[in-house]
Amino acid sequence: MKVLVCGVGGISGNTVASVLSERGFAVRALVHRPERKDEAAALGAQEVVVADYDDEESVRRAAEGVDAIYFVAASYRESEPRWVEVMLRAATGSGADRFVYHSVLHPYTPSMPHHERKAKAEILVRASGLRWTILQPAMYAQTVLRIRQRSRDGELHVPYDPDAKFAVIDVCDIGACAASVLADDAHVYACYELAGAEIQSVREMAATMDRVLGEPRRIVQVDPKTLPLPPAWGERQRHEYALMCQEYDAHGLLGSSTVAELLLGRKPTPFADVVARDVRDAQTGSVR
Repeated sequence: MKVLVCGVGGISGNTVASVLSERGFAVRALVHRPERKDEAAALGAQEVVVADYDDEESVRRAAEGVDAIYFVAASYRESEPRWVEVMLRAATGSGADRFVYHSVLHPYTPSMPHHERKAKAEILVRASGLRWTILQPAMYAQTVLRIRQRSRDGELHVPYDPDAKFAVIDVCDIGACAASVLADDAHVYACYELAGAEIQSVREMAATMDRVLGEPRRIVQVDPKTLPLPPAWGERQRHEYALMCQEYDAHGLLGSSTVAELLLGRKPTPFADVVARDVRDAQTGSVR
């Protein structure tokens, strides 16, 4: 099966492209900038194409000759539902009748606009006439690692209640779930919540990082507006990030690991193992 993997260049697209390549899929990676082509090839992609979702002709060309499309957009993009429409039209025109949409856990959450946009995109996917599957992953374990990496030495800057509970999932497990649903038509027309098996607070995950990394840190709850957010973000993205932190502060983000276990054929990767692998990847220079 030849799969067009969108969003290569970000953690989700990179991981899915890498795992699908390892599992024997013929991967065509879609990148948005030419300078990302070598990175995409290093992930195992057999082909790399440059396309812009706002240039429908470039998207149509990117989809020519593929059997399936895996679509994931960068976070907090206001245009995501429109981009999904563009990609669905490209899939229909190219004859790629399998479409996997990378959504988010609990998209129907009015307090988080970027979740609601994914809910709107899910409606478009289900109405497309294609053979679709929707994946709804929980917060990535790698997000917690990134919080540590962006904090000052000796501290862990958490932008919500450190005792709020989460069911984080390893992004590599998401890639493995993507491979499972693409390999088996039994998953057509399914919408799957994907969460880890451990229900933990950031405080508990911080203790795991301290133990595995051998570097204890003091937890400091901070205003999300004070964090070093991506410089390309505008005021809207920063505001939506703050709204998400408020939701996490109040409710965390919880889900069941039942479906992930079904698709993986095992328990989702424990958080401690994700931390240890991150150390190994940093030592070896892994691009995933």
